[in-house]
Amino acid sequence: MRFRFTLDLELLSCEADTMSDWINKLKEQEDTTREHKQREEQLKLRTSRMIDAKLPDFWQACVDSTETQSKRLQEEFPDRSAYATDFKRDQYGFTLRQISGDERRIEASLDKAGQRIKIEISESFRPTSHRELTARLSESDQVHLSNRREHKLHTQPDEAAEWFIRTVCGIKV
Repeated sequence: MRFRFTLDLELLSCEADTMSDWINKLKEQEDTTREHKQREEQLKLRTSRMIDAKLPDFWQACVDSTETQSKRLQEEFPDRSAYATDFKRDQYGFTLRQISGDERRIEASLDKAGQRIKIEISESFRPTSHRELTARLSESDQVHLSNRREHKLHTQPDEAAEWFIRTVCGIKV
């Protein structure tokens, strides 16, 4: 009888170990999932802070480049009225307007809270359209702007400025 009793205890002990194994595995899975989510949240917060820190300088460089390039385009092509633009700065961005031709105009401003550049494009022959360039952070921690609608990526301020000017002047790539 003693042998049987010991055998039963061993079986109960094995069953208890088996039951606790799946609980331990479940706990490990949930711990791993929670740690992964915490790392993702930390990465998102870091990225957001980096964009907040870098976007204003990047945007200022875009505005400066748009002004410089629009003036240079007019100087290089003084006889092309379609390339004649009027550039005006404001507190958050700029307005770039084609002086003659189809009367195109872009108003672009920084929405720092939303980490976006808001763009309004007006043309005399079409309804006003609204677009956004969304700020992203590259693997090398550089700010770039992406245009979801056209899937274009502006990694340098000069590239964004070129896009603004081409849009206003109707210059195709």
